[in-house]
Amino acid sequence: MLLRVVINNFMSFGEETEFNMFPNPRYSKKAHHLHHAPAYELDFLRLGAIYGANAAGKSNFIKALSILQQTILSEKVPANLSNIKFRLGESHQVQPVTIGIEFIAGDTAFLYAIQLDDNLVIAEELYQSGLGKEDDQLLFERKSTRATTKIEFFSDFYKSTENEVFANVIEKNLSKPFKPILKLLAELDNDALHTISAAYDWLKSDLRIITPGTKPQNLAHIIDQNPEFHQFMRHIIQSFQLGVQDIKVEKKAAVEFFGRDDSEIFHRIYQSMDEEDADVISMTIPSGDSVSVAREDGSLVVKQLKFMHHSDLDSYSFSTVEESDGTRRLLELAPAFLSILTQKVVYLIDEIESSLHPLLIKESLKIISDKIDCMGQLIFTTHESQLLDQNIFRKDEIWFIEKDINGNSSIYSLSDFKPHHTKDIRKGYLNGRYGAVPTLGKLKDLSWLDYDTTTQ
Repeated sequence: MLLRVVINNFMSFGEETEFNMFPNPRYSKKAHHLHHAPAYELDFLRLGAIYGANAAGKSNFIKALSILQQTILSEKVPANLSNIKFRLGESHQVQPVTIGIEFIAGDTAFLYAIQLDDNLVIAEELYQSGLGKEDDQLLFERKSTRATTKIEFFSDFYKSTENEVFANVIEKNLSKPFKPILKLLAELDNDALHTISAAYDWLKSDLRIITPGTKPQNLAHIIDQNPEFHQFMRHIIQSFQLGVQDIKVEKKAAVEFFGRDDSEIFHRIYQSMDEEDADVISMTIPSGDSVSVAREDGSLVVKQLKFMHHSDLDSYSFSTVEESDGTRRLLELAPAFLSILTQKVVYLIDEIESSLHPLLIKESLKIISDKIDCMGQLIFTTHESQLLDQNIFRKDEIWFIEKDINGNSSIYSLSDFKPHHTKDIRKGYLNGRYGAVPTLGKLKDLSWLDYDTTTQ
């Protein structure tokens, strides 16, 4: 579960800013929104809604966590590092990008942070967090220049002579200054590093990020393999009244789907499966549709979603790319909402209202809010003021992002304002009471008709 995010010198976040999922002790409403970590006697929140004007930095917040995850998993520093630094001040170009995250994986709390500069990982650290109740315990810390990398492990690691030698091999031979080492350490066959593996596995599998451009991965394969999930998706599609009566999976042998003579595409498929160590991959075909390619009984099978529309006379099949933006968006969000209800996962969703009616999103969030034993977390950005409802959120679950006159984004909680539980938060937000709204004065003064933009 996600507890805290710290960002510094990343895009519009020029100065250090913190977002966290810790409850405000003043609030007792919606106590069932509190997840409990018994090992630390600590509560943390189920939901986080982040509001702000256009270009305030909401998407940059999500991008920071996406960059962190991608850097760890790909073991590559972003190629455009200078462009993701805060650019409204020369001093920031000589400072590193810093992104840190505190989270609980299983029963253990971790604090991971990385500093990137000059296309290098200049610092990287992982601690077993004490969450303020006891001291943080070092798991590893590395510092790098172009010429050297220094790594320090927890003290007990060096009690074994074999591990002393191993640490030297990691530092001198395996680590590279332009690569993070979290994945490397997690995948090494060493019992002393199993705690590091738990942190890596959470960042890889349990932290899930959806943006407006995200495409659902292997949804056709999942629906094909899981009849109960198939029924859930059919029910969701029908309930949202999108004009789709049914959802099906069309399966074909890969040689029939692609043609026997297209050896290049089969080479790419097998290469991707080897690289991902997977028996199923998602790929985009020339039509723009996303399909699953699975290895079943020694052969490749292509699985493609089809949406059934009925008229008075017949039934018609549509591919995903032929469906509306709203239907495609629902394909991304519905599985996420189900996972949040039933699994200990964390979803970060940028522009949650994108392509869907606000009442549909509001009703979906209400289901997550009302469920007593919801297991996961949902953190999202939005412009949609209809969602600002204290019947859905606690006050400490609502956050705002705003830019100052220097273009620097900061993030702050509604609980900083101490509004009464009966107050109409939506009205107060639209009236500018909490900031994080666009300034409309200059727009109102714009004389639209003074500009003749016609061309001959």
